[in-house]
Order: sequence, then structure tokens, then C-alpha cells
Amino acid sequence: MLHIKLCIFCLFFLGLCSWSIAQNKELKKGNKKFRHGHYNSAIKHYREALNQGVNDDKIYYRIAESYRLSNRLYLAKDYYQSYIEMNKEPDANVYYQYAFSLKNNGLYKESLENFNKFLDKSSTNTYEYKRAQKEIHILQKIKGMFDKNDSVTISNLRWVNSEFDEYSPVFVKPNLLFFSTTHNLKEEIFETTGTGYSKIHYTKLNFLDLEEQKTIQTMPSQINTKSVNEGTLAFYNKGKSIVFARGNTKKRGQEVDLWVSDFKDDKWRSPKLLSFSGAGHWDSSPAFSQNKKYLYFASNRPGGHGGIDLYRVFRGRDNAWGKPKNMGSKINTAGNDMFPYVSQNNELYYSSDGREGFGGLDLFVARREKGKTVVKNLGHRFNSPFDDFGIFYISDTLGFFSSNRPGGMGHDDIYIFSVKKPKMVQKSLRYLLNCTVIAEKTQEPISQAQVQIFNAETTKKLREQRTQASGTIQYPINRNNEYTLMVSHDGFLTKRFDFSAKGLPEFSLRPQTSSADSVLYVKVALQNIAIGTIIELKKQTPIDTLNTTPLLVLDSLNKNGDDLPPIIGKNNTFDSSRKITPIFSIIEGNDYGFEEIYYDYDKALIKQEALPSLNKVVNFLKDNPTIKVEISSHADNRG
Repeated sequence: MLHIKLCIFCLFFLGLCSWSIAQNKELKKGNKKFRHGHYNSAIKHYREALNQGVNDDKIYYRIAESYRLSNRLYLAKDYYQSYIEMNKEPDANVYYQYAFSLKNNGLYKESLENFNKFLDKSSTNTYEYKRAQKEIHILQKIKGMFDKNDSVTISNLRWVNSEFDEYSPVFVKPNLLFFSTTHNLKEEIFETTGTGYSKIHYTKLNFLDLEEQKTIQTMPSQINTKSVNEGTLAFYNKGKSIVFARGNTKKRGQEVDLWVSDFKDDKWRSPKLLSFSGAGHWDSSPAFSQNKKYLYFASNRPGGHGGIDLYRVFRGRDNAWGKPKNMGSKINTAGNDMFPYVSQNNELYYSSDGREGFGGLDLFVARREKGKTVVKNLGHRFNSPFDDFGIFYISDTLGFFSSNRPGGMGHDDIYIFSVKKPKMVQKSLRYLLNCTVIAEKTQEPISQAQVQIFNAETTKKLREQRTQASGTIQYPINRNNEYTLMVSHDGFLTKRFDFSAKGLPEFSLRPQTSSADSVLYVKVALQNIAIGTIIELKKQTPIDTLNTTPLLVLDSLNKNGDDLPPIIGKNNTFDSSRKITPIFSIIEGNDYGFEEIYYDYDKALIKQEALPSLNKVVNFLKDNPTIKVEISSHADNRG
């Protein structure tokens, strides 16, 4: 009897030992996968350890972190919660990430509570502390962000989507839709996400029936390579050149770079690494400006404002790339800013989790309004508590974007949207002149600069006003008049110039709820001149409007009924055709409108038509009485 009991005990002990060893094996495997960034594999091992009865709070935390680090924060919520419940004194950072996962699930009240718990436990001088304060501010007013706009219709493009990821759609005329997908079951699994490696696919669209299923094809092996992620793309050179992201190779780990390939002799050539990429950074989500001269992309390279920032790089002749420039704090945030797209109206669309949003990545648009860059959330029709990104317009009212919101086919899905145009009415326009005065050398606004406005035909002074701290003044103008502006400040050369408001339209079709005000923007740069300085006063020269922002612009309407500036044409008059035409610079510090003066042939008398040019010199001397001007002339070899 004793022998039987001993045998039973030994068998039980051996089973307990083997069970314990199995536990340690799963934990060790999970920890190893976690360290190597193979998060989906780590989750599987950690779950197996939990199933075997391992009661370790760190497993719940590691699972939550694995979901977060593999871009599935919404799945981390329950595991953060379990870790907090099991741990008497969890680290403050756990509340921070838990609050984000709650927001990512639309649990705004609970998210607010946990951000406050984080603030109670955290140091006040950290990035996370400031970010949490901002999130609390957003959550406190998030209810007011749900608008009643019913002009947007959104539907899932089901025949393109699968149970995996389909994202970042790009349309190429006349009917090709390119996108990225992880629906590649024949290849090996990418251990970070547990799906196939991302590849670039394409299909044709039937615009008479966008729900009509078409054949989906994959890009050739020159673009899609084995055991590497390829995705997020942009075309130029009339669709014969492609820039795309490639990375997460076994040798290079988390690095993602931008590559370019050309279509020649009926096939795509072997891609080449772009000269500014490949330095150990994460470079992705490329998009071109409408004129294809600038490439926008997202990167985590040093010197940014947060996690991932938007950059812009110039593309010169023969694909000579310039140096990437950060888009600055007006666009980038302390969070992640990515997936740019530039519309036909030169509006910058992108996704961010660092601005006022509904959770995860939200879609935003940056546009110029009243001379300033304004970034707006696209609203809850486009955005959800989950990730919403990769927008692309194919017309004024139709486009695509990506989202991992509930109700889709898989993880990331492609959605199609249509926008109803607002009801338009004819309005009588009112015009305002907005003049900003800056220092030519520093580009900083000049406060208390004197701006005098004259009727150019009668020379009557209409207004004399000092600029505010922002360097600006505003004045209502008549669309049938011509004006002279004289701008001065102590220590700077006085500048005067003429512009015409003649030809501005009297009426405009505008949304019923929009303002009838239109603003004429003028930016004037004054040149600081020290005593004894010698300068050369150049004649006025046209500037290339394709490479510079127009200095004198008038508000009009874009496709959404918002104010946007068209172009002011030659001689600073309104260009009713809205085509890009040369304008004259009024911003260069040494540009005073002087023109060459000619004599009659074989005579010392100045031509009659040269008198206006001489009058400009006279006015310049009157405006700047302490200035001395050297005037010289010469004859050519004809007389």
C-alpha cells in the first residue's frame, strides 16, 4: 500500500516538475521573442504560459506592450487592466498607456480618469506629463467634436479588403487603384504582427459600379521581394516612376527606407535606395506635391518634434534629391504625424495622434486661412476612436482612406467616401486689405510700423495706421480703385508700391453659411540700413510662382467651401482666369520698382516715357531723405 502511494506521489511530482519546466519554457520563449521585436509570437507564448497556470503580473504587462508596439493598442486594454489589478503599485507609465488604449476603444471617461492617475504619480517635467495634460484637455471637450455634418457617405470597399490588412490606397488615372496588403499567406509570417509581409497590389475600378469585383494583381518581384515589407507608395513621371517604402528585413530589423523604381522597356527596374534615406531611420508613407517637385514623407529621424514627423524634400532634375526639411511645429506634433497627401488645391492631408482627435490616428487637413496655416480635424464621419489614415482624393467629391475601425473585413480596411457639395448662393463680396510688415533680414514681424494708404489716382491719403505686434493692419478697400501703400519704420528704408483692385469680382457663389468677406494679403519686407552702408537698388523682377508662394493673394473657395487664395496676376491685378502667372515681388528688401531709363538715339535728352521711372527715384528720395543715390549713365556702340 505504501509502495502504491509512493508511486502515485512520484508520478504527481514528476508531472508537477514537467509542468513547471513547460511554464519556464513558454516564459523564456515569450521573453526572447519580445526582446527581438517578434511581438505576435511573444503574445502566443505568453498566453500559453497563462493557460498553464502561471500567475505572473508581468506577463499581462508584456502582452499589453506587445499589442501596443505592434500597432494594436486597442487590443491591449484588458491586459493593462489585469496588470493594474494584480499590482499594488504599478508604474505611472502603465496608467499612461492604459489611458491611450481606453481612448482607442472610445472609452473617453475611463481614459480621462487614468490620465489623471498618471499625472498624480508622474514627474512634471517629462514629455509624457505634458502629453497627458493635452489629452485631458481634449477629452474634456471631445463631446463637442461630434458634428452634425451628414454630407459625407462612407462604405467599406469589401471586394478589395480581406481578413488581413489593406491600407494606403493610391489612385492612378484612368482607373488603377494601388494599395498595400498583408494578404500573402504563401509567404512566411512577419513575426511582429503575425500576418504575411506587406506587399503592393493593384486592381482596376469600374466607376459606374465601384462595388463590382475586379481581379487583384500583385506588383512584380522587382518591387515585391520575399521576407521584406513593401508598402505606402507614390507615383511620378506620369506613372512611370514609383517611390515606395521597404524594410523590416531580417538583417536590418526595424529600419524602413524609401526606394525608387522606373518602368522601362515594359518592366519595372531594380529599385534604388533614395539618397536621403537609409541612415538607420524609419522613412515611410511618401506622397508627391501636385507638380511632382516635392516629396513628402514621414520619418523618425533625429531633430523632430515627436515620435514620427512629416518632412519635405525637393526633387531636382535627373532625380537629384535635396536635403529633407522638417515641416515644422505648425504641422508636426509631439505625437506621430504621418501618411501625407497633397490635394489638387495644395491642401496637405495627413494623420496624427498628437492633435485633438477621437483616438488613435485621426485624419486632418492643413490649409492657409487668412495668411496662416490652420490644421483641422476632418470630423467624426472620417475619424473614429481607432486608426484612420492614408486618405486619397480622386475627384472633388470622391476618395479613399484606410481604417481599422470595427465592422470591417479584417484589421486595416480601405473605405470609399463621397462628399456632398454645400448649397451655393450668390453673395456680394466685401474686400479687406491685410498688410503684414516684416524685417527683410530676420523675417520677423515689425510692430508699430507706419502704413499709409493712398488713392493712387487722386493721391488722397485714405488711412494712416501703425501695425500691431503681429506686424499687421487691416483696411476695407473698394474693388474699383487703385492704391498706393507707403510703409516705414525707424532704422529701415521706407518702401512704397502701387496695386490695383480693379477687376475684382462683385459677386461670388459661396456656401450659404459662409462669410462674404474676401481678404487681399500683402507682405512687405523692409530693409534695415546702417549708417554708411552702400547698397545696390535693383530693378523689379518677376518671381517664379511655381516655386514660391504668391505674396499677394485673394481669398476664394476650395472644393469644401472653405476660403483659399487664388493668384494675383501681372502688375498686382486680379487674375480672373485663376491661372498661375508671373507676379512682381514686393517682399525683397532691395526691390523698389526702379526700371532702366533710355535716351533718344544720339541725344542727351531722356525719353518722355522714362518720366514715371524718374518719379519713382524722386519718391524714393523723398521717402528716405537721409539716403544719397549715385546716378550714372552710359552710351552703347551705336551712338
